[in-house]
Amino acid sequence: MALVRRDTPAGPVWVRPPFRPEDYSVPPEALRLFERWRGRGDVEGTDALLALRDGPFGNYVQVDRQVRGGRTWIVLLEATREFAIEVEASPSGLGAVVPVPPQRAYELACARDALRSRPVIQES
Repeated sequence: MALVRRDTPAGPVWVRPPFRPEDYSVPPEALRLFERWRGRGDVEGTDALLALRDGPFGNYVQVDRQVRGGRTWIVLLEATREFAIEVEASPSGLGAVVPVPPQRAYELACARDALRSRPVIQES
């Protein structure tokens, strides 16, 4: 869920509404976007795709990278709607793309609140 701007006597702030799973769930159209990039002959690898401004990850922020089960996974948070995905790093083409559970996406979004230019108030 996108933050809501609110004017206060101390100046503008961002307000984060209470957690609702549907606000942080990956929408089906986001996953379909990645499927369109899979199998393209001109795609070098996951890291090359991450660097493309007009690529599938243009509106995502990398928040974590870890190795699990011998594979490298990159956790990306969508900047506007704040859902999250994990992408398998692949040297060629696009690796697996899987949704991050909504509660984890919410936690990732909240962790980035400290980086914002305005204070963020969490409603309960």
